Amino acid sequence: MEVRVASKQFIKPSSTTPPHPATLNPTFLDQLPLLPFIPLVFFYFDHPPIDSLKASLAETLTLFYRLAGVVKDDMSTVDCNDQGAYFVEARAKGRMRDLLARPDQRLINQLFPPNAHMLESARVTNIQANTFECGGIAIACCLRHIYTDLNGLANFLHAWAAATAFRDRSAVRAPNFITPMLFPASSNDMCIHDTARAMRAPFAAAGRFTIKRLLFNRDSVKKLQDEAVSGEIYRTPSRFEAVSACLWKSFIKASTINRGAIIQSQLRAATLPLDEQSMGNIVLHSCAKQPESDQLTTHSETYGQKIREEVKKVDGSVVARLHYEGSGALKSLLDELSKELASCGDMLGISSWCNFGLNDLNFGKEKPVWVAPGFLVEPENNKIGHICFLLDAADGYGVEAWFLSTEAYVGPLVSDLGQYKVVSVDPSPVRSS
Repeated sequence: MEVRVASKQFIKPSSTTPPHPATLNPTFLDQLPLLPFIPLVFFYFDHPPIDSLKASLAETLTLFYRLAGVVKDDMSTVDCNDQGAYFVEARAKGRMRDLLARPDQRLINQLFPPNAHMLESARVTNIQANTFECGGIAIACCLRHIYTDLNGLANFLHAWAAATAFRDRSAVRAPNFITPMLFPASSNDMCIHDTARAMRAPFAAAGRFTIKRLLFNRDSVKKLQDEAVSGEIYRTPSRFEAVSACLWKSFIKASTINRGAIIQSQLRAATLPLDEQSMGNIVLHSCAKQPESDQLTTHSETYGQKIREEVKKVDGSVVARLHYEGSGALKSLLDELSKELASCGDMLGISSWCNFGLNDLNFGKEKPVWVAPGFLVEPENNKIGHICFLLDAADGYGVEAWFLSTEAYVGPLVSDLGQYKVVSVDPSPVRSS
């Protein structure tokens, strides 16, 4: 597949944006993401005209005006000057169905704006609309993680899709930008930055990196949940808990030293005025340590229970502490987490991108036939591994796990999962949908 750029431009808000500070200073929570970008690509067989996508994007940026900003001061601030989102039109040679028959991560990476993953790229929002010869389209969006988490990106994309489909912004709930007031940065936050950077060490590994897409279909997820309930756990685990436990147990078998799992917990809907419309990085990491019993015979439900326990610890009291005590409280939490990480050796990072309605993103013609993350840096050049992203499968019930690691880990993990007959490796999303 060959992708050629046809045009580049900056899409500015279509009307005057509400009064807002000219400069956005990231909160102390914005320094925690392991990766600098959130890249997603949506595939459609039918789509509205590109001009409609541009016009509705301009309307949406009137509400999400901070996404039209420019990163400056060595990525420490965002200039909210309405300069616009970076929008690229590209032509992809070939049929989209052929790409979906055997997805190749290197080809998927070509669907994102050139150099959007480079740190010197100044735009907060980067989008590329790729039209195929067959009439299909792949809409790729790359948002700087220092600005917001996946929840914020999903809100923006849904608002854009609604504006394209209905041309009506009145049905879209406006975002709120209260996180800088709740979790303000301070001059002492460099220590948080250093600690957060040190937390990446357990995910660094030598060797050739590779990516595997593991599909747990509806029946497989149900099987994992039923097995957990039949054991000592009397509460049916969520899809996230069931699949994460299965992956973690197989990762342990692929490792040779003490292992743990680090997971992300949402801070929304707690005691502070945070809700689904709050923009920013409103997540915190938790560390689940390997169960003390025999690592090879412990049932998966034990791992799921460990994950559930750690997620539950990030509750309203933690959020209130972060708000009232500021970055000092976060530094204390990170120090505790760092000690846990140091005692675990190999770590598996698990980030759930499920339940954000990504498979429902309809620009007026149809829902996407597939949604995929983009690892914009070529896997063999990547320095961060042992990370797994969980996405909703096309049917809304299954889970697609994207596992990035070295070949020394990927092979044994896939082999171990194979014996449980609960996963398909790199299946065609066209057939599975």
